[in-house]
This record gives sequence, structure tokens and C-alpha cells, in this order.
Amino acid sequence: MLTPVPSSLFHLHCRGEAMAMAALSPPFFLFLFFLPLAGGRHVVTFNAAKLRPSSLAWDPSAQHFIVGSAALPVVSAVSDAGVVQTLIADPALPAGAALSAIALDHRRRLLFALVAAPTADTAIAAYDLRHPPRRLFLTPIPSAAAIAAASAPAAAFVAAGRRLHRVDLNGSAAVVAELPLRLAAIARGRDGYLLTGSSGGKLFRFDSGAAKEVLGVKVGELCLAVRKDGALVAAGGGRVRVLVSGDGWAEAGVRDEAVVGGGRREAAGVAARERGVYVLSTAAKEGEEGEEEEVWIEEVEWDGEREGEWVVGMVLVGLGLAYFAYWRFQMGRLISHMNKKIA
Repeated sequence: MLTPVPSSLFHLHCRGEAMAMAALSPPFFLFLFFLPLAGGRHVVTFNAAKLRPSSLAWDPSAQHFIVGSAALPVVSAVSDAGVVQTLIADPALPAGAALSAIALDHRRRLLFALVAAPTADTAIAAYDLRHPPRRLFLTPIPSAAAIAAASAPAAAFVAAGRRLHRVDLNGSAAVVAELPLRLAAIARGRDGYLLTGSSGGKLFRFDSGAAKEVLGVKVGELCLAVRKDGALVAAGGGRVRVLVSGDGWAEAGVRDEAVVGGGRREAAGVAARERGVYVLSTAAKEGEEGEEEEVWIEEVEWDGEREGEWVVGMVLVGLGLAYFAYWRFQMGRLISHMNKKIA
């Protein structure tokens, strides 16, 4: 003989089914769909007291940003949380000197800085970061405008006027190329070559003692960095662009671009990190002790990536609507089944 099931247990069973279906309701699944899109850009902000930040690098060994100064003989370390610490302070430099442009060789723990002073020629300084930072050399290079850390055996490459200098680990500088236009920016590619931007907007590749113009693209930007995938990031004014080449930089084109600070600020430096590209920008603001400088180090949000996220979002909305229709159908079947059992 079959034992009748108490109505209370039956209602409990049906209620359990209904709760299980509710747990799989559209809001729950839409939350899961859109969770990957919830992450925002990484933005670091801080106030700079008279530093006038002018250049940016990323130190993968120490896991912090490095910022040069256009006003003081100081280089600062900035954490992801916006904590600022003095990394290098060199009062022995000429009066009024500033460490305005920087380049890092993180494997050898060497930092190179362009020294600009009103009372002396521009120069290149090298600092050893493995000990309490100490200066290794100070080499005068007139008209120096940009610097890039180099692979062994050289220490750095310096763009000065229309000349490209190689500086060794002893601080000795030698001219290795002379270009037809004044150089304004320089970056070292992942295969050891150099990419240099000129004041006329032309891009050059330097390798094995020869400089060749890169066709198909112009760079009016003043800051260059190379990503791990070999793409060149060019920043300046209110925009940032990704430049790519499929033939070893004989020709190049623009893959993506973005504006800086929503178009309200201008780039002062750019750095490629393990994941993403970061831009340095500044703006003046009134503080308790007069005018202060607010600084942003922000991850670049590319226009192409935003379009991709929009497409992904639309696909997820479609999936959510499809699931909603399926959920309604299943809930209707469940309610009808419960009504028949109750009857």
C-alpha cells in the first residue's frame, strides 16, 4: 500500500522547486554575464608639491612607477595606491637642475636621467638603484632632449639635436648617427633597435649604425614607449596612439588611439606595463598653501577596446534575454505542474 504524502511535505517540495528556479532567475544570470565587464581602469592620483612631473617609467622589479621632475633634481617612486616616495635626490647637480626625462634598465638596476639646468649644458646622469641610490656618472651632452635605456654593452642612447649618441657604462658618449631632422623622442624596441621621433613628425628606426625613415605614419607626440608585443605607443598633447608594423618598421600604421583624461588634459609621459599602457598627466589646482599640481597616472582605455566591450555587452544582453524567455517558459511549466498536483 502506498503511504500518502502529507500535504505539508508536498508543499515544501514544491516550494523547494520554486526556490531553485528563483535562484536561477534572470537577475542572477545577468549579474554573472556582466561581471567580466565590471572592472574599471586603474587610475593613480596624487598631489605634487612643486615637482612638475615630466616623464614616466614602470619598474617591473620594484613594482612601482618612476616619475621625473621638470623643476627639481628629484626622481620619485609612486605606488599603485598613489604613495609618493623620493627615489633619487641629487643636490650636487648644478644650481636649478632638474631630472626631467628618465629611462630605466631594470635588469641592471640602472636609472638614466636627462639633467637640465639653466647654468650648464644638458647632461646625462646614471644612478645605481641596487644600493642606496648613487650617481655613477654625469656626462654633458649639449641639446639633449630624450633618452632610452639600452641593452648591453651600451648603457643608454640619447637624442640630442639631430644626433644620436651612445653612452657606455663609464659615461663616455659617442655619436652613432645624424638624422636630417631634430630628434624629440626615443624608445628602444624589444629586439634592440631604436625608434626615434623627430620634430617634423617623422619616425625613424635606428639599427646597426643606420637610421631609416618609417613610412606610412607621422608622430607629433613627444613621449614614446614600446609594449611587450612590440607595438609602439606614442603620447603627446591630448592623445595616445598605438603604432604597429608587420615588416620590421619599414612601414607602420595606427592600430588604436585614445584621448587623455577625457580630452581635458595633456600627456607628459607614457609607460608600458605588464598589462596595459599608462599615461602621466597633470593639472593645476588651488590647495591650502596656494596653487598645487594634481597628477594622474592612468591606464589608457583604447577606443577599439571600448567598441569591443560594447559588442560583448550586446551579445551578453542577447544571451540574457534568451535566458529570460527560457526561464519564463520553465516557470510557467512549474506553476502549471504545481497547480495540477494541488488540484
